[in-house]
Parts: sequence; C-alpha cells; structure tokens
Amino acid sequence: MASKIKLITFDAFGTLFRPKNGKIEYFYSKEIAKFGIKLEESLIDKKFRESFRSIYKLYPNYGYDSKLSPKEWWTKVIEKTFIEAGVDKQNLSLILPTLSTNLYNKFTTSETYELYDDTVHVLNELHNNRKIKLGVISNLDERIENIFSSLNIRQYFNFILLSGKFGIEKPDARIFEKAIELGEINTTNKEERRKQVLHVGDDKVRDYQGAKNVGISTLLIKRIEDTKSGNTIYNNEKNQRDDIIHSLSEIFNYIG
Repeated sequence: MASKIKLITFDAFGTLFRPKNGKIEYFYSKEIAKFGIKLEESLIDKKFRESFRSIYKLYPNYGYDSKLSPKEWWTKVIEKTFIEAGVDKQNLSLILPTLSTNLYNKFTTSETYELYDDTVHVLNELHNNRKIKLGVISNLDERIENIFSSLNIRQYFNFILLSGKFGIEKPDARIFEKAIELGEINTTNKEERRKQVLHVGDDKVRDYQGAKNVGISTLLIKRIEDTKSGNTIYNNEKNQRDDIIHSLSEIFNYIG
C-alpha cells in the first residue's frame, strides 16, 4: 500500500470508539427504568435496531433534508423503540421529553462511550510523531465533536467531517472529495491519491467501497471483539484479505 501517506481519515463509531459494554440497550433500559418501566435489554436491542432503520428510511441522514435537529431525529427513534417494545404510547408521551433529553445528552460523553484500547496510541503516533494529517469522515450527527472532546482525542484531528452537517453521506464520493480538500491534498490523479491518502473504517460499502471509488487507499477494520457486527468479514474472503485489519495498530504495517 501507500508509502508516502500525507492524510489518514477514519470512520468514528466502530473504528475509534464504541458503546461501553458494547451495548446501547443497557443504557436505554437503565434510563427508562427510572420511570418505573422495566424492559428486557434484548427486546430493546431488537426494537432499537428496527426503529433506527425505519426512522432513517423516513428521514435520511439524521433528518438533514427534513430540517430536523439531531435531537428531534433521535427523539423519534427513542419514541418508536419504546412503543415497539410495548410501552403504552400515552404513558410514554408523558415522560418522552425528559427521557429523550436524558438519553440524547447521555450519548454525548464518555459516560456511555469508550475508546478501543489501541486508539490513543495509534492517533498519537500518527499525529505527533509521524506528523501525518488526520481527519474523520463519519455518518453521524454533530455530537461527535463533544464525544471526541470527552474521550480526549479531539486534538489529534485536523478536521471532522460529519454527514449530518455536510448533508451528504458515505459512500457518496462527494464527502470523500471534501475530506481530501480539507486535508489539502491537491491532486485529482488517482494513483497520486492512492499514495497520499488512506481511509480506515469498519463498513464494507460506506467506508471501503466509498474510498475505493475516489481512488484512495483504504483498510477495512473488523475487530475480533465486535461480535455483533453485521458486516463481519473474515480473512479468507477473496480479493480483499490484504485490505482487512483487526486492530488500528496494523495500520503501521501498511504505511511503513
């Protein structure tokens, strides 16, 4: 792979950090229990995933085109999750403003998120020692800025590019092109881009294929510990084995 990398961009969730305990449903269950409602975490997990997909289909990109704020968008997900999990709609409406605010704010800090063990070491080595520009390309909302600050990694990045603010999501080439521009890589030649820019993410389509489509190098990270990933790819998958890593530290095998 590239040997003169000038810019490395990362996906965020599932690449640099994850929910504590690996479970979003734990925090949802704990928060609604404060209102005397007890639900099985497995049920919340199932209904959250279904509700997220449903709301995302109705209001893509966290409601960007529908002029919804991120909090309004997530309130819809939270409401649908608990209604689908069996909570009475009328009763939920009484507590929803407080419940949704509490959950929205909770998922903005290190209270609910944690870094992978290798994140800080790799970012520090790349940014401070090797002087490589670092950026983030994420299909998430504006809370990433606060999450990164809370996790104490914001200082490593030259820029953070969010689909929820930019209005365009991965794998659309335009968000990758914008990242290349922000990273001050001034070439449209794909071979030169491949040598100078690397993207690292955990989604086969949004990260891996999206980066490939704009002619930059890419690594697909599939962490062994993330057993709930729906996109798990093993090293025997044809034609991609050399582009798959299982920890961020393996980046150094590719950039020299």
